[in-house]
Amino acid sequence: MCLILACESNIRDVDVDIDMDISMKSTFLASSTGENPKYQDILADRKRLDEAVKLRRQKIRKEVARIRDFTENQEYLKEIVDSDADDSIRRKATQHLTNQEDLGDIAIWDRSSYVRKVAALHVTDLDILEKIVEHSTDSSVCRTAVRNITNQLILWRIVRGDRNSSIRFAALKEITDQLILEKIAKNDRDYSIRKAAVGMVEGQYALGRIATNNDENHSIYMSPTDKIIDPDVLKEIAIKNDENRSICMYAADKVTDPDVLEEIIRNSKNSSVRVLAIKKIKNCWFLNRIIEQNCEEDFVCEAAKRRLKHITQAGIYTTPKARF
Repeated sequence: MCLILACESNIRDVDVDIDMDISMKSTFLASSTGENPKYQDILADRKRLDEAVKLRRQKIRKEVARIRDFTENQEYLKEIVDSDADDSIRRKATQHLTNQEDLGDIAIWDRSSYVRKVAALHVTDLDILEKIVEHSTDSSVCRTAVRNITNQLILWRIVRGDRNSSIRFAALKEITDQLILEKIAKNDRDYSIRKAAVGMVEGQYALGRIATNNDENHSIYMSPTDKIIDPDVLKEIAIKNDENRSICMYAADKVTDPDVLEEIIRNSKNSSVRVLAIKKIKNCWFLNRIIEQNCEEDFVCEAAKRRLKHITQAGIYTTPKARF
């Protein structure tokens, strides 16, 4: 029934277009006289238009009847798709095809992009969907096929291997496996794909592993650090990511837990990171230990002395002992 209504809608659309054309020319005729040199030509045009309307209505009604009578006959529907000259009729016939191989071939090779997209939309076989993505030269058809793929490994293969970035992004959007997203964020060749994957990773420790990954474009790893709130993960980033000082400092700056800050100061090899953590310490005993044990590092010692003086004068210090 939907197919019949759609085809009848096509008839109405054709009628409207042609009737508008006739109406415009009739208006011209009304203001013309028989002496107008274009008068006879316009009459002939109108006659041809009337005939075109009649033929078009007959054709579509005939095809509607054919499809209505043979919706269960897959071979006949395939014949309509292969041989009919009208793409709108072919598109409607394609919607009723169920043979997956036929739909796959139509999605790849059909002359009409609309018919190809309809075919791809109705494919459910994963192997055929992957074949469409691999062989079709129409990126919109490929994206349509990708949206029907649920297998995470197939989607990952498309992200890694497809030549078209829009198709790769479409595949990435369908991935929900967090381990795969982490691997893409760390290893994909395309910076924009890696950055998009970072935004899809949810686990705190996974984000931490991404942030400590060595990459030539360090700016990408500021993004996962933004999403990290776990103090232990932030500590690992601040301590272990020695090659990316800005990320270490960014992670250390987000830490507020005194015990975690003290661990960063004890274990970080980066003086700038240690100084940043020192500026947030309120433990007088701990600061004194820093001054005693870092006498060769003037930068760190001076920072500890300044912090100790500040918290003492402001009366905001604490005195619990901590293991150094």
